[in-house]
Amino acid sequence: MFLDRLELDNQELEKKEEEFESLLLNESEAEAVLKELQGFFANLSFEDSVKKYKTTYWRWYTELTWDRLNGLSEQILVNIAIGQQVPTALLLGINVWQDLMRYFLANNYLENNVESLYIKVKKSFQESKVTVGVWKGSDITVADLVKEAKEINKRNDSLAEAEFENKLKQIMLSNDWLVQEYAAEDSDDAAGAFIELIAFFETFTEENIWFVVDSFINPEKYQNGAGEVPSAAPKPAASERPVSKSVPTTPPKPVISSETISKPPVLKPTVSTKPTLQETRVVEPQVRPTTAQIKSEIESQFKKDDKGNFEDIETVLAMLSTLSEKYNDPKIADMMYFDEKENKFKWNT
Repeated sequence: MFLDRLELDNQELEKKEEEFESLLLNESEAEAVLKELQGFFANLSFEDSVKKYKTTYWRWYTELTWDRLNGLSEQILVNIAIGQQVPTALLLGINVWQDLMRYFLANNYLENNVESLYIKVKKSFQESKVTVGVWKGSDITVADLVKEAKEINKRNDSLAEAEFENKLKQIMLSNDWLVQEYAAEDSDDAAGAFIELIAFFETFTEENIWFVVDSFINPEKYQNGAGEVPSAAPKPAASERPVSKSVPTTPPKPVISSETISKPPVLKPTVSTKPTLQETRVVEPQVRPTTAQIKSEIESQFKKDDKGNFEDIETVLAMLSTLSEKYNDPKIADMMYFDEKENKFKWNT
């Protein structure tokens, strides 16, 4: 058991750290420990979890959750990863926005139901009562910061925005236990990423989130500022989605500044015609797509390098694994295999 001893002295902590780093490389061990940690923290209040185990098991729980995010349920994504772990994840250097986009791609993109999950994720983040840090002796939550950011941007006051950013840096720095010992990001970078998330969730609604996810793998398909997407704009059919480019590592330009909270960007698909709503349905919920459909969709979405290998093979494999679990069909997960002789992943169809 990973949780063989709750209170760790310095020597025990060092050994446990080594054990954790090792299990990350073992699929079955990582899965078993994640379930163990999920069960452990499910019986504790969030405040008790962080206060008692913030430098040990809570930190490892956060790392493991985000490391295996694509294979987790929507409930865990919404309530735990987004609802509780974002402040810690940002300080640990986890790219929350990018990982969220990858989750949408691996779990919801083919199903055309990104919108319904986005509503839950957005609400969980904006209303989160998780403490980010301390300001003037008081605990400041995610919801507090979201509310303050909205009020400041209504005033369109650049000085107030700068003061808010500086305040957020100090609040995140108050997590000295994490910043000094374990943080992969300094408070400046973590605060910037936090502001980007606030802007992202405030800017985009369920009506246009699909276009953001699509632009994550198809950036050449969109022109910022070139036009406006109607609130009920239909999604392009699968056959009209161009082959993806390399995956960006930061949010699309429209949401990298807190300025976008009051000035939402506009996205416009460059396709000349828009299909009807009926044409956008690729796979009906709970109806297993054929092997040929899955392969065709993946081939059309993910770019390959000069040697014919998928550039983003991790997301491809995650998508196959997720569909395999969703339709209870292990054959889907086995659609691709690694050919050791050719040193590449190949279709098993």
